[in-house]
Amino acid sequence: MVRSKPASRKKAISKDRSRKEARVKKGTAIIVAICAAIVIIAIVAAVLLFSNPSRKLSVRDDKGDSITLADVKVGDTIYLGVFGFQTYSLTTEDREKLMNREDFAWLVLDIQDGKALLISKDIIARMPYNYEDGVASWEDSSVREWLNGDFYDSLPEGVSQRIVKTSITNDGYPSGSNPGGKTTDKVFLLSVDEVNRYFTDNYKRIAVLNFREILRDKTDYTWWLRTTGSISGRAVCVDIDGTVLGTGYSIDSFHGVRPAFWISIN
Repeated sequence: MVRSKPASRKKAISKDRSRKEARVKKGTAIIVAICAAIVIIAIVAAVLLFSNPSRKLSVRDDKGDSITLADVKVGDTIYLGVFGFQTYSLTTEDREKLMNREDFAWLVLDIQDGKALLISKDIIARMPYNYEDGVASWEDSSVREWLNGDFYDSLPEGVSQRIVKTSITNDGYPSGSNPGGKTTDKVFLLSVDEVNRYFTDNYKRIAVLNFREILRDKTDYTWWLRTTGSISGRAVCVDIDGTVLGTGYSIDSFHGVRPAFWISIN
């Protein structure tokens, strides 16, 4: 005769099984939570690593040594990495030679309140101040649109994220016909006052086309300032000998561009 297990024993076995199943479920939940936490931490770390401007900003001095922006001084020449823009007035062959070049030099003109004012050492493009002839004004100029559009978008992310918007006062030379209103720009051209302040003699203002050895171009070029000329329809230029031409050139003529911007160095 087969005896059945007492009801109390059956209940004990059932409770024991339930406790074991509960422990297994709890352990599984803990493992899943730990794995999820590890994944989230890894994702956050990757985002912080690759979105940090300082991570993407490559700065070198004129000797090729790596430095930080906090190290720069007025008068230094520095390099900020690869720029992706295609300059104007070049053949397709020459444009291809200039793509993904790293030796793009910037001069440190000033340092104030944790910011440095940089200007390209050389002329990086040749284009009209404005593509349409007529009244000159920095506010409505084609070169301003390009600098704060295509050129700005081509900057390395570590550079563009550090650029500080600047309130720009626009004047004529000495009282140009239509200097335009105040603007807020990320990238701009120097004014007559600024070029005289930061470049104290004509020789220091002389500029050449960037990569001229590659482009077989040994010419010194004129380059635009944002100040409107003393004659209507013109903007001031720095001449090939470094003198400032107050009468300027017609705004639809081609001259050099040397971008400038304030960048945070903290």
